[in-house]
Amino acid sequence: MRRLSFPPRGRAGLAEIAANHLSPAAPSLYAGRAGFVEIGEAASHAIDIASANWRASAAVVALKLPDALFLDIGSTTTDIIPIVGGQVATVGYADAERLAAGELVYTGMTRSFVMSLASRAPFRGALTPLMNEYFASSADVHRILGDPPRRRG
Repeated sequence: MRRLSFPPRGRAGLAEIAANHLSPAAPSLYAGRAGFVEIGEAASHAIDIASANWRASAAVVALKLPDALFLDIGSTTTDIIPIVGGQVATVGYADAERLAAGELVYTGMTRSFVMSLASRAPFRGALTPLMNEYFASSADVHRILGDPPRRRG
């Protein structure tokens, strides 16, 4: 088994590691709005490569559904991605832009704080204010309701 060494070059370093382990194949990297780029171009496309998974998923959906609203609900966040005319039609690209545009919501299936989901909850027949403390997560809500989120894979 080969020993991994991690050069301190961020995404470009990770791309180099991938290239070494996938050799002799010449893999490309998905760089979001820039499309696929060669491994050697990783450093110049670092911003487009970072967190491009939401866009990759939406681009695949757009191939089948030219007009759709794609929701990707993860453990921490939810991506809300409009697809119009077979194209990803988000206002923002980076997480901060998408957050400001309402296309990225920090509410997920398992790791969201209960008090971030609602200010009150029914308890013993009355709506009761929730404490602003991290005692429970959205995963606990699913457990109580008898519908725990299923792990993929």
